[in-house]
Amino acid sequence: MDKILTIAIPTYNRENLLKRAIESIIPQMNEKVELLISDNASTDGTEQLVKKYEGINYIRNVSNIGPDANFLQCYTQSSGKYILLLGSDDILLPDAIDSMLYALKDKEYSLVFINHGSFENNNTQNLKYYIEPSQKVLSTSSKKEFMEIAAYQLTYMSSFIMSKKLFERIDKPEKYNSTNFIHCCCAFESTKANEQQFGIIFSPCVGQDVTPNNAVISNKPGNIFFYFGECMKKTYCEIAPQFGYSAKQMNHIFMQRVFSFWPKMIISFKAQYNRDDWERDFWKYGYKNIKEYPQTWIKIMPILIVPDSLIRILYTWYKKHKG
Repeated sequence: MDKILTIAIPTYNRENLLKRAIESIIPQMNEKVELLISDNASTDGTEQLVKKYEGINYIRNVSNIGPDANFLQCYTQSSGKYILLLGSDDILLPDAIDSMLYALKDKEYSLVFINHGSFENNNTQNLKYYIEPSQKVLSTSSKKEFMEIAAYQLTYMSSFIMSKKLFERIDKPEKYNSTNFIHCCCAFESTKANEQQFGIIFSPCVGQDVTPNNAVISNKPGNIFFYFGECMKKTYCEIAPQFGYSAKQMNHIFMQRVFSFWPKMIISFKAQYNRDDWERDFWKYGYKNIKEYPQTWIKIMPILIVPDSLIRILYTWYKKHKG
């Protein structure tokens, strides 16, 4: 039987997290689903771990080809009609595969956004869902309507399912290898034609692990300004509009991400890190990409002026008394 869905996990040196991901998937597997793991030359016990399980399509790179190229390999080597790129630090929630297959069976979708909930420290009770859970599956041919729901969450690679047929029509997808959001770029280009069918699965399917330091992006605080400043702006505000997405809407989504998240993040950085750990990247990758917005001078620059010592006192008090 032809596979309807490939769940593809790109990974590198995340043996323990990968084990958790695999064991969230295996009990739900059926003949309509392929599980593919693309190992970017891990030096830990990843290879030995994967070989303990049956039915996994395992690819091990001879050398580390970089994260974007490894993501791309997941797409090219998948055999399913649709592809879900799942982070190795994430999990499938119970009944996720049934929910996804149910949604995919009736229509020819181009791109499907899937609801997800966040958790920390393996505590998957009381997940914080991105959208209110329900059994509803929304279908739309409007890129604007789709992006109103998906918004900046599309940067989260485990949040959507892509059509393999449309992916194969992308002209040289490797050109996006340096974007750090290759999954978004491929999603946008694969849906460049005007007549597309988008889906939204409201049933929660993925558990997003937001535990600090699990994600590589968290290993250096300043990375956030690079990924969600320079890289996201290029992907959303320059690349997406080339393929029929509203430049005004994509710019608004970028601004929403920056000005709803960065002020709290900068306060956290000032309270917990030395300025050398993050400020250089703020000026190099962050500020230059937001300086034209009035909100920068209202919501972000005043926080930089407040003395770090005062921020630490207020932050410590807040952490002690919240809740």
